[in-house]
Amino acid sequence: MAKSKYNLTVDHPKKRIIIGKAFNKKQADITSEEYAKLCEVVEMFPKYRVTVKEIKKNPHKESYKGLNYDYMERYIAVKGTRADRQEYDDMRLLAECHSKRFPVIKQWFLDKYPEVKEYGAKAEFINQLNAA
Repeated sequence: MAKSKYNLTVDHPKKRIIIGKAFNKKQADITSEEYAKLCEVVEMFPKYRVTVKEIKKNPHKESYKGLNYDYMERYIAVKGTRADRQEYDDMRLLAECHSKRFPVIKQWFLDKYPEVKEYGAKAEFINQLNAA
């Protein structure tokens, strides 16, 4: 498969031209560079069909809606120790200069407080505590 800067891939074995969602939105404007590029590729491969890439989702992924920094801070204030609070504060300070550090802090929190994970930290439980 050949990939370009336009988030456009040509899958020759399956005879498909695969475009991303953002590319698809941009190509809807006939004056855009993406539209011109798609027309060019379709002209090169007229028997290929154009498809929008589907993002694969993990159906088994654990999701904790409402589990955010504010919730973790309030939970640590009530259930945690001074050492836990200091460790959390250090992690938050380090996280400020990294764009994708929330998952690391979230995992630390869930490992440190497994009762949150085990007793339904999903949607309702967290939303109830956030409302308090």
